[in-house]
Amino acid sequence: MDTLIGSSPVDGPYPIWENNPYVGDIVNADEIDPQIMVHLRAEQSNICQFGHIIENICLVYNLIPRAVKPSLFLTAREQSQALDLLAGSRRPVVGIHAGGTSSSPPGSLWFLDGWRELISKLDEEVSFFQIAKAGVDQKDLSIPAPDVSLRTSMALIWACDIFVGFDSSPAHIATAFDRPTAVLWDVRQKSLIEDRHYVGFAPASMLRWSYPQNRNLMILGEKDADLVDLCIEFVHKTVASFKHQR
Repeated sequence: MDTLIGSSPVDGPYPIWENNPYVGDIVNADEIDPQIMVHLRAEQSNICQFGHIIENICLVYNLIPRAVKPSLFLTAREQSQALDLLAGSRRPVVGIHAGGTSSSPPGSLWFLDGWRELISKLDEEVSFFQIAKAGVDQKDLSIPAPDVSLRTSMALIWACDIFVGFDSSPAHIATAFDRPTAVLWDVRQKSLIEDRHYVGFAPASMLRWSYPQNRNLMILGEKDADLVDLCIEFVHKTVASFKHQR
């Protein structure tokens, strides 16, 4: 349950589990026996590598998941407040998350310049807002970046029309709410992070955590600039699908 960027004083201790009808009491396993989580993490790493983590866990019990996505639950009040926060934005609204643990480092195209180019090329067609924790992973993108609690951030992602961001918590949230989502994966950063735990584990980790229903885009190096056009294409196709649905 520990997070690298800490918790918000506005939120409770476990904000992502609030309002979840399937979760009762939450206990600290380390207070029962420090070895519990050690064994659980080892078992998780021993699960088949070739599907999403949800599919892999179900496979152990000979089950098929109803959906390969997280489950999050908002209150009607949270939804209403998020819609109010975006009321002045032109639809479609695109939520951007340009940070995160495995996001591109300073000096990389997708640290700032890729996002700025994407926003400038779509600025007349859609509006944007940035999901980020102030002082941690917020970028200078010249778009609204509300400094809100985690629960309100979740609700804002629910209230947007399209989500584009790095492989990070907001991308999981967007997937949970069935938002059309494009996820950028910085393969070099992901490899550095995963190899600290298990050498060579990064490719399997990306298979585990990338949702097949999303547009997953790999940042590999010399072709990084092409991702701007791929993100634009994703937004255009998604907006066109909205018009078709009407």
